[in-house]
Amino acid sequence: MYKKRLFNNGNAIATTTLYDNMGYLIQILRLYILGTTPVYSTLTRDQLHRIIQIQDTAGFITTRSYAGMQVTETDPRGIVTATTLNTWEKIVT
Repeated sequence: MYKKRLFNNGNAIATTTLYDNMGYLIQILRLYILGTTPVYSTLTRDQLHRIIQIQDTAGFITTRSYAGMQVTETDPRGIVTATTLNTWEKIVT
């Protein structure tokens, strides 16, 4: 866990980043004033540590699936985007 604190007009403002046991990012708590309820985004990963689901601060979910070098992402509106990567994980299409 990494926590950063800033101060604004005497209020402590924090952001926290959580990692799994392998060091991969799994949760980001957005800037919040200490003592209030934080809002966070959550990343779910598969067994290969690839992101398969993103839940944003509003609770909307984006899903990802993988087939070889193709990544298919479905956003909360149901719009599907397929992206092909090369060996260096750079976008080809």
